[in-house]
Amino acid sequence: MAVPSWQRLCQQPIDLARAERPPGALMAETAGAVPSLRDAARGLVQQITQREEFDPFTYAAHAGLGRLLGAAQCDPVATGLQWLKAGAHAHSADEVETVAQGIAAARAASGDGTQFDTALCGYVGHGFSTTEQLTATEAGGVECGLDQAPAPE
Repeated sequence: MAVPSWQRLCQQPIDLARAERPPGALMAETAGAVPSLRDAARGLVQQITQREEFDPFTYAAHAGLGRLLGAAQCDPVATGLQWLKAGAHAHSADEVETVAQGIAAARAASGDGTQFDTALCGYVGHGFSTTEQLTATEAGGVECGLDQAPAPE
């Protein structure tokens, strides 16, 4: 059912990239399906988000979701996480600025910047994915204490 999925998405951050398995509420439509279908969906999401040629699509998806969650006054960390993810796929100065504004708005909506920073920085504890993500996050007012993105492979 779509409503529980929306409520889950709106109320709690969802990070499929770090999840062992996709959250059940998000995969509600496949509840009767074999687990391999869920694994295939997770694998597809990871393949798309990890390939640079899909960055324009992935950026647009995360930025759009960040806008939607913000407009719906959803959990600020859930909103900020989508902007943080958009930052990993941002390439232009305009995209970086848009991500920074989205993160700043989510941080302001949180009412507690320190708590917001701690929660959001938890998603980059290993380091930022890209320099653009780091730049946008810091420009959005969040300081995670990490000075650089990992070196390209």
